[in-house]
Amino acid sequence: MKTYRVHLMKAIWCDDERKELYAQLFRDIELPFAPSIGLEVTLEGWSSGKAERVIWDHEDERFFVEVTDEIPFSRSGYDYSAEWLLQKALDLGWEGGRVP
Repeated sequence: MKTYRVHLMKAIWCDDERKELYAQLFRDIELPFAPSIGLEVTLEGWSSGKAERVIWDHEDERFFVEVTDEIPFSRSGYDYSAEWLLQKALDLGWEGGRVP
């Protein structure tokens, strides 16, 4: 079965106005089909977020997919800070980290 190499990319912002970038993340996966806008991959307890942009790199023979960014928020007494979002993503297998 043919598989497609996919490089997922996501950003974590410091605030909901997206004025300051906190972290950049990536994850490499393989899919049995070409990715498309709107696709969301779930695998082993993690979710990619929806694909917002898909680019085919012919030389590298893989797709680059930008997925929905993460923005800190509070809900029901819980604070999901940029730091928390980054640590959770890293715990789930994303790579990358803080932007200097």
